[in-house]
Amino acid sequence: PAPAIPASRPQMAALAEEVAEEIEAIEAILAPGDVERTGDDSVRVRVAPEPDGEGWIYGTATLDFSFPPEYPASKPPSICASGGGSLSDEIVAEVQAVADRAAGDGLGTVVVFAVADAVREWLQEHTRQAAPLPPPAAERPAEPCAEEDDELDVDSEDLDGEMIEALREVLRGDAEKLRELRSIKRMEGKEQRTALRAMLRALTPAQREALVGSSSDDSDDGEGEGLAASGKPGRGPAPAAPVKLPPAARECPEGHELTAFSGRPPDYKSFDGSEYTCDVCGRDGLYKLGVYHCAKCFARSGKQYDACPSCGQTAPGSGGGGKKQKAGRKKR
Repeated sequence: PAPAIPASRPQMAALAEEVAEEIEAIEAILAPGDVERTGDDSVRVRVAPEPDGEGWIYGTATLDFSFPPEYPASKPPSICASGGGSLSDEIVAEVQAVADRAAGDGLGTVVVFAVADAVREWLQEHTRQAAPLPPPAAERPAEPCAEEDDELDVDSEDLDGEMIEALREVLRGDAEKLRELRSIKRMEGKEQRTALRAMLRALTPAQREALVGSSSDDSDDGEGEGLAASGKPGRGPAPAAPVKLPPAARECPEGHELTAFSGRPPDYKSFDGSEYTCDVCGRDGLYKLGVYHCAKCFARSGKQYDACPSCGQTAPGSGGGGKKQKAGRKKR
């Protein structure tokens, strides 16, 4: 005769199927990685309450479930709680008690999720602590001249001509660099800006200082205070005090009194450029170093008559016929 089949075997098969269905449901409910099958009749569940929106974090517990043949009809699962080193022994003992109590309360039904939920609530109530402050961001290694490159960078096409004018002033006396600058001036768009950046990086410390220092046109139009060569506010040294010229010692050819200005005359607002031509000696001068100007001639006929500080303070004499203001150059 065939050997008798133990009565418990069909029961164990049914148990395995029921446990598998419960574990599949738990895997669908809990976060990935929080459920691990450790055998046909055992599972490990990680209970980790999410940090709340008020800056609190909570302890994490691990529950190892083992299901006896009588589970869930007449016997609860065997549960072993642990804290993975993050919880004290006293807390782990409390978690164990909470898990056992929840499993006993659910006798006759599947209880894995109910036990995990009870432990989660207990952890939220008893292990709350403030989240640690994030570590200070590691300081990046200082890059040589990084700040200067940023201050002297060419931000847009609107500033290209302005930068070229400033470089021309700084590089006076350097014939090779001035030839290179004239070539850059004939370039356009991205090519011009790339060449300008390369020239800026090649400046000596003294030239950089001179370029940043010349970024303000003193009191021209009341603008420029605290501007760096990039045109950005708050970068670079504060502008020097405006030049104060004494009253002019000469008149224009029409006999009008010349007015002293510490920057570009207000009636030249429509002109671009940081320079003018002295109508007495024919030399170019910088507005920010002072200029004598006939406002009456310009207002009446548009005639431009300007004198440099040196000529404006010398004995009266005739002049005129100097170069007119050049359009298309950027004011600094």
